[in-house]
Amino acid sequence: LSAPGNYGAFQYGVAGGHNMWPTFTTYLFKDGDRFFKAQVVSNYGEDGTLASGNLYVRYAEVTE
Repeated sequence: LSAPGNYGAFQYGVAGGHNMWPTFTTYLFKDGDRFFKAQVVSNYGEDGTLASGNLYVRYAEVTE
């Protein structure tokens, strides 16, 4: 997940802080003949209370 910015799916230092915030970029993955779309929506777990590096990702199979 190396694009779009210098920190891949994240931006660092938003509003002057030292946190990593997602860019909400949609990525496409292929598994055999199936495709999936995914977004990193948090670097701090599903509810935002975990330590940095606990990714929360939403994904869905692309069917059309």
